Amino acid sequence: MRFSTRPVLSCLALSLACAGLAQAAPYTITNLGTLGGKQSYAAALNEDGLVVGHSSGPKKAGQDNEDVLEYSARAFLFNGTTMGQLGAVGHLGLIVNHVKDSDGNITSTTTDVPNSFANGVNRNGLVVGYGIVDADPSDITIKAENRPFIFSGDTLTNFGLPPDEDSTGAIAEAVNDDNLVVGRTVVRKIKLDSSGNPVLDSNGDPVKESFDRAFTYDVATQDWDILPVFDTDPTRGAFGLAINNEGVVTGSAGKLIDNVGFTRAYRWNPGDEALTDLGDFGGKSSYPHDINEAGHIVGYSLTDQFDATTGRIILQGFISVPGATSLTNLGFLSSAKKSSEAFGINDNGQVVGEAGVETLLTAGTFLDLNHAFLSQLESGTRVMRDLNGMLSCEDQKKWVLSRAVDINNKGQIAGIGVIDGQVRAFLLNPPAGSTSGTVVSCPAPEVPGDSGGGGSLGFGLAALLASLGLTRRR
Repeated sequence: MRFSTRPVLSCLALSLACAGLAQAAPYTITNLGTLGGKQSYAAALNEDGLVVGHSSGPKKAGQDNEDVLEYSARAFLFNGTTMGQLGAVGHLGLIVNHVKDSDGNITSTTTDVPNSFANGVNRNGLVVGYGIVDADPSDITIKAENRPFIFSGDTLTNFGLPPDEDSTGAIAEAVNDDNLVVGRTVVRKIKLDSSGNPVLDSNGDPVKESFDRAFTYDVATQDWDILPVFDTDPTRGAFGLAINNEGVVTGSAGKLIDNVGFTRAYRWNPGDEALTDLGDFGGKSSYPHDINEAGHIVGYSLTDQFDATTGRIILQGFISVPGATSLTNLGFLSSAKKSSEAFGINDNGQVVGEAGVETLLTAGTFLDLNHAFLSQLESGTRVMRDLNGMLSCEDQKKWVLSRAVDINNKGQIAGIGVIDGQVRAFLLNPPAGSTSGTVVSCPAPEVPGDSGGGGSLGFGLAALLASLGLTRRR
């Protein structure tokens, strides 16, 4: 379980079935807050309920416009009580701008914005992620570079780049309980022509091209392992996105199908010389997000179906089981808006993610609104439920849970939602003695209009969510 927002619509407003169970037992929700800014985003949690992600920081001097989105991102760790900022190493967090004048002189300026992102946390409390570092001023095509970090105790360490690769950056995506990190690194190589000779630019210098490769990194031994790719051409690239305690990795990689490049979800077992393609739902591209100890992988695939309203390709959440020859369809929350994406899975087979509930048209743009979901077996049948309908009636008035990103074996869920018009990371705790809440039947709410809180969803809030990347906007 890991590693990549909207307001509460009532069951009535969504025309969703919210039949209460005999004894409603809702989740309790914790607003994780921010590091002084307006937004926070959860990425992963561990078995002790520690949550990591990133938060915007406080406004900078002279930034008086309340409508200005804050671009500083700071990695955080929520310890169950408070949100704390992770430290910084060297120039971690500096954004460098290079300006080249007509004489070819390069002027470099730095903006001291602590941009860092926490992506994963293991049972030991070790956190992984990445930060922005100074770029090479001699190459103005590289504006900034990413460096992977580990955070343990109170120390954040930039663990560098693969020593045997011409790498310009790396991102740590996840870490297992053996402190084995998985991620991706950007490698630059000299471009070769069909005869294997270097391609030269107009000045006679070799042309370099960049591509991604998936990696694992052992914190104890500091050993790097670069994973294979689907095709013999390594420039097709690969990402490492999640890893379990057996060292099994899942990620996405480029692959040629009928001479056309697509992105495919894969499984890689330690020692394998090749990636295992997980397949798709007809759209030829698929993307994973998480893997559990049984090797079950979740994510989403493009389908060969199109939304009747927007004309967009329908996305479908999946589970992939070891040895299976096809993906398992997770379904949808709404028959009116068919779209789903799975982000996390625990060892009990509970899956969380986001799914479409409605499409709005505002200012000539379609906004696809998503809600966080929980998918689990109930009486032997897998059922997908809207997590908004599993909050108490009071919390349903305050929150919209937009995306669930991770779930641990206790049933705790981390995600992203909206409260009082602000995007916040949240943590859900199931009722005592259970690993899941139940659906709660609430009275039909008053409709407050475009208040930015619960009730009906106004276009103003929809636009906010779109601007933050929490609706699908194309």
